[in-house]
Amino acid sequence: MQAWTNDRLTSAQHRVVTTGDKDRFSVQLFSLLNPDYTLKVPKELVDEEHPLMYKPFKMPEYTKYLMLGAKNGLGVKNYCGL
Repeated sequence: MQAWTNDRLTSAQHRVVTTGDKDRFSVQLFSLLNPDYTLKVPKELVDEEHPLMYKPFKMPEYTKYLMLGAKNGLGVKNYCGL
């Protein structure tokens, strides 16, 4: 979302705090892009006040980057940020 909206929207940091002695269950929901789709910032979100912040990329390539040892905190800006 951050790359697609040119930093206008960002995802919330996920922080889990467990308390007590009861089991906790969580469910992860994902939405995946078509692997052939190139994610790019829509031209309507780029102007003089909001210059382009990310190069276009394909999600499978970014996922591979994350899986091959990208350190926590590097994320999308280090992968395709300008």
